[in-house]
Amino acid sequence: MLTEGSATACGAGSKLATGNIDCDSNVCTVGDYCNSTTKACVSGTRLLPAGSACNDGNACSAGDQCTGAGACAGTPIPDGQVCDDRNGCTSMDQCVIGVCGGITVPDTTPCDDGNRCTLDSLDSCQRGSCTGGPKKDCSLSTLFSPRCQPSTGMCCGKISKKGSSVVCQ
Repeated sequence: MLTEGSATACGAGSKLATGNIDCDSNVCTVGDYCNSTTKACVSGTRLLPAGSACNDGNACSAGDQCTGAGACAGTPIPDGQVCDDRNGCTSMDQCVIGVCGGITVPDTTPCDDGNRCTLDSLDSCQRGSCTGGPKKDCSLSTLFSPRCQPSTGMCCGKISKKGSSVVCQ
């Protein structure tokens, strides 16, 4: 079975792949490659044959197959099947007409917005979406122009006003 690739597979810090990889997130094409000069993903033009196994990313479908036209699709599973809509602000998720969804939890229900620059203990659901708590204060940092990096939660900035290198604390 094929799995979806990453559109950022060719970006900074990644290992540039050689040969055929799936960098365009289309599991039903073959021949993708990373352009070593531009670091951009070049999508493959060869289509996998209809019936090739794939994953369409929909929790409410089964029997996913390539269509032969470059798309991956499955058959909706029966309504009422338990699924996960990956939304921490819904509960009792289930499939309805091939779509996974749940019931919105009450506002102020604790959640995690996934941003390490917000105070997680104050993240809360608001109208079905997780809203981040107050932002981390980097103003007390000894760095110049410090900003919080959402992926790490660290304050990053320059060591001096004229410096070019960025450090994180």
